[in-house]
Amino acid sequence: MTETLESWVERLGSWTLPSRAALLSGTLALYYVLVAPLAWWLQGGMGLIAASLATVICLVACWLALIVTELMAPSEQPAAALLVGMSIRMSLPLLTCLLVTLRKPQLTEAGFAWYLIGAFLIGLLLETMLSIGQLKTPSSKQIETHELGRS
Repeated sequence: MTETLESWVERLGSWTLPSRAALLSGTLALYYVLVAPLAWWLQGGMGLIAASLATVICLVACWLALIVTELMAPSEQPAAALLVGMSIRMSLPLLTCLLVTLRKPQLTEAGFAWYLIGAFLIGLLLETMLSIGQLKTPSSKQIETHELGRS
């Protein structure tokens, strides 16, 4: 039995908020476990700090985006829910990267931005699938019923 990407997205979206947050946490923890030895080998302790901070920042941004999307999902404006979640998911890592670049050059030299990009892209993919899956689009039958009710 083969399943489409759409069915996977719907299945993930039907999970509870704590389950989706746990999946995000586990995935980003796996990213950190894979990248930490590289960070240590390249930059020592400062590399580990850079990789840790980048991963945690992206994790918190994804959690916040999930929570906001969950709160806004019942509304009749699913695009607004996704846009607000996307804004949160993007702004926290972007502002953190800007602050680290300006104030902590040692973290920048340790590769903070590269670890942030890696964690951000993984979080972006997974959190987007989780958020889209929980937003229900009306079926054509629901639209017809709604239009008939107006007439």
